[in-house]
Amino acid sequence: MLNNLKLLICPECRCDIDTYLRCTNCNFLGKIQDEVLYLHKEDYSWEACKKESLGWVNIHKELNIYRENPDHYILPDGAPHLREFYKNVILHLNALYKQENFSGKTVLDLGSGSGWVSNKLAQKKANVISLDCNDDIFIGLKRSKKLMEYFNTKYTLLIADMQNIPLKDNSMDVVLMVDSLHHFTNLNLLFKEIKRVLKKDGTFYALNEACRPDYIEEEATITKDLLEIKHGINERRPKLWEYLSFGKPVHLEQLNKFLGLSSESLFFRGKGA
Repeated sequence: MLNNLKLLICPECRCDIDTYLRCTNCNFLGKIQDEVLYLHKEDYSWEACKKESLGWVNIHKELNIYRENPDHYILPDGAPHLREFYKNVILHLNALYKQENFSGKTVLDLGSGSGWVSNKLAQKKANVISLDCNDDIFIGLKRSKKLMEYFNTKYTLLIADMQNIPLKDNSMDVVLMVDSLHHFTNLNLLFKEIKRVLKKDGTFYALNEACRPDYIEEEATITKDLLEIKHGINERRPKLWEYLSFGKPVHLEQLNKFLGLSSESLFFRGKGA
């Protein structure tokens, strides 16, 4: 779980940190709690992260589904209702596995939620860093502890700000986002961070991303997400050209037609160099 400490950096000054998550340059000190690493500033950006984390918890409580969920062990296709709900995700993941051999690669699962995709990649012998801002035991990253126990897998659990990734430059073979890119307002900053941590020959993937045509107003496309918006979740529907424009640092391209996927949700690939 802690085998990736050498790849971590201070989120304040981006210098090296020691095994106690203490910066070797400034006064920053992270923490390790129940084998989960916490490396983030206490700033405005992190306040927004905490607001969204609490929002997801409150949504589950309002829907009366904030509890132990056995579905997590059989995601995404282990039951008929899951196959229906995750149909696009399943198609995208199958396309991803044909594109990339994850064995032996260091992978950053960015916006990993409960870490179920991280767990799948760990089963494929990847060295995975699962990063999210939510450490909740049912719907956040601490849920991965149960997944790892059940599947006998290991991956690093990192609580951090995705717009200030506490990882060294040129350290990741793959950066992956599943159904999370459209939650970001500042795509420009996010892509610069992804570019920074990717190796020169590394690859970025974003799967199952929401989009909207140029002629439709954004407000009209997020009506089904009013519950999320009510609880402070940032729901966006960028246009395709917005994704591609802000994704220029990683030479972002949309591969739906190339992979035989519908345009219902978008599959992106980018490169470190």
